[in-house]
Amino acid sequence: VPLAKKIIVTKAKYRGVDLEILQKEALKYNNNVFAVEDVKQAVKKAIKEASNEIVVVTGSIFVAGEARELWFEEKP
Repeated sequence: VPLAKKIIVTKAKYRGVDLEILQKEALKYNNNVFAVEDVKQAVKKAIKEASNEIVVVTGSIFVAGEARELWFEEKP
């Protein structure tokens, strides 16, 4: 977290810590922290603002699963 240029905290649809708590904890290590309620919107914001930088998605399997849907289309 201290090495990141920007932190965007979010939570999965059905589970997760309150965004205010996540943001407060991240602010202890980095002053550039934003909260976005929806995982997909958070990832889109990160990609849009990253330019040529790396975007890293971390969190629970629920967060990763929602983020994954942006890159991989599920086949029936």
